[in-house]
Amino acid sequence: MDFVKEIKGTLMLPNHQKDNKLEFLNEVLEYGHGYELKKEDIVEGLKLLLAAALREQEPMMKQRFLRTIFLAVVCRQGKYLRRSDIDWGSLAASLSSLSKWQLIYALNILGASGQNGYVPALDQYIHHVDPEISKRAMEGIDSIKFLSAYDADPQNGG
Repeated sequence: MDFVKEIKGTLMLPNHQKDNKLEFLNEVLEYGHGYELKKEDIVEGLKLLLAAALREQEPMMKQRFLRTIFLAVVCRQGKYLRRSDIDWGSLAASLSSLSKWQLIYALNILGASGQNGYVPALDQYIHHVDPEISKRAMEGIDSIKFLSAYDADPQNGG
């Protein structure tokens, strides 16, 4: 499977077809389904999906893009994706413009990124009026702290 080609093709589809294709890509990212994905393709694909998510005007489609990105970050971290491979700065900068569920996915992505630079963005939401958003922001900060400590541990190569 040419993952980048699949994503580019998906981005060209009308939204109702895009939705089905994103579900297929979610399955491939999460379970593999016999497809051999290359690290560089996942990184490039995530960059394409992030740009598309930030451009997307239709709220449910934006949320679906963010869900696919989140699955890729969580399921492919490590062998296929290093924490420093993606610059999530544009996502962090867009947090205030996102709806509740879009924001939850975005906070989860930033936390799973393991990058200390996103702690201030997450910190802005730990006292949010919505307890679910507050919880996700705190979990994101905890994830970053855990991953940073893991990386620094000499037993883990740090």
